[in-house]
Amino acid sequence: MYKEPAFGTRVFGCPVQVSLAEITGLNICTARIKVISNIDLDSNLPAREKFKAEIQQRFGLSEKIGIEGLHACAHDDSWSEIIDLIFPRVEKYYGDYIPYGQFYSELFGIFRFAAAWNTTGGRKQEMIMLSNLLSRCGEEVVNETEFPSINFRLLPTYGEVLTAQFFKFPSFQCAYEAINEVGNAHLNAVIDLPGGTSLRTGEVTNPNSMGTWNNFMDRHDFSTPTVEFFTGVKEDMNRNNMRPFVFLTHMYSLFSGCDYSKWTKEDYLEVYHPEKKGTYPKVLACFLQQSFLKRDIMPVDAWMLAFFAELLLHDKANIPTLGSELGRLERFVWATVQLRKNNQPGFDDILFCIKTGVMHSKSIHNRQPNPLSCRLCKFEESCPTRRKVVTDKTALAISPQTKLSDEEVGAIQLETLAMKSAGEEIKIHGTGTYPRPDGQGPDFIILLKDDDTPFGVYLPTNKITKDKWKLIDNMSAMTIHDPFEPGKTYSY
Repeated sequence: MYKEPAFGTRVFGCPVQVSLAEITGLNICTARIKVISNIDLDSNLPAREKFKAEIQQRFGLSEKIGIEGLHACAHDDSWSEIIDLIFPRVEKYYGDYIPYGQFYSELFGIFRFAAAWNTTGGRKQEMIMLSNLLSRCGEEVVNETEFPSINFRLLPTYGEVLTAQFFKFPSFQCAYEAINEVGNAHLNAVIDLPGGTSLRTGEVTNPNSMGTWNNFMDRHDFSTPTVEFFTGVKEDMNRNNMRPFVFLTHMYSLFSGCDYSKWTKEDYLEVYHPEKKGTYPKVLACFLQQSFLKRDIMPVDAWMLAFFAELLLHDKANIPTLGSELGRLERFVWATVQLRKNNQPGFDDILFCIKTGVMHSKSIHNRQPNPLSCRLCKFEESCPTRRKVVTDKTALAISPQTKLSDEEVGAIQLETLAMKSAGEEIKIHGTGTYPRPDGQGPDFIILLKDDDTPFGVYLPTNKITKDKWKLIDNMSAMTIHDPFEPGKTYSY
């Protein structure tokens, strides 16, 4: 049993064990969850029911989403087609429903996602930084249960923070005073939002060295406790000098009256498009979606962007405005892209279009739907994206032996050819199959290796003149061993 600190009547705890007690059918089981708490849940029925409701939210059971719910989120028929194609494969891992709900409590969620910003070490690093941050700002709870290794740090409730009623939390009070002191000096820009609340922001010059960090702290003449607090937060966050500002921005806004529970989709769009500097919209979207249960708000990371841009064919700026309750649909997309990312069985033969396209590229480029990536995909003609992008298009197969000088008329230029030295260009003759410069030639070019197997696929950088072509995918070619006929135009 926990020893309860002098917080008055406060019920808290956490699940520590989950076991499957009974499996009664396909995708049907009974889960037994052991919870440690500061009260006896067996004798306190109201508290027990509250814990049950909370755990159902944390495990994503309260608002789980099935295929019909996903269809309700769809922007158009092509979205529904793609959902129908993918869901049977996701179902083998998740069952009939994708977990969805309030995965984290409100205030904890802000801590959780501030610690997740721009990490290089993935979830492990996120959890280490979160634990450090909670240790600095939370009150330690004495743990005398059978699970003594669990470190429990208690934060005030979100309602207590809104009303500044956390005098029984001295560590959080220290954080509050330090955040306000730095925020008052630094975050003096206000973004007024359509819903009536506002976000406090400020320009941040990256203090990327210890000297610059110290100068920043010194030049505002901050108090010693404030300097010590934020220097400690910087250390908590793996010595990244920018992460404290993510935490500062969203906590200072909260302390200044920004009630995230009242945010609407329109409020988030005001920050997302165009992205307001110093607002960290991905962090904001994560805790709005997963801690404040905002069903219309979806965080957009590299994998979300790949799915929506390459498979659903939407520009980044438009993504949050589409569909209905994208915060719910995102859980399905997240499950899909994680399974694809890890090449899980059932996902290693589909969705090549959202995978990285060019080896050794200086920046990440997706393969996109093209004659090579779609050729590998088991969805083939049933995929609406393939029908839109590849079907009724032509691809010209060209041998690298066909070269012309810079002065030769009727040549096309392929940029950044990875099979040659970096930056070197190759000129390939525009044959009768490809009448330049009227732009009526092929939609794709498949460059062949010496054995006539594909090296990569190119798209024109200008669809009208088609005089320059950019390599978009040479990864798909690595698993295609069938030769192409040089000079032949292939229809798809």
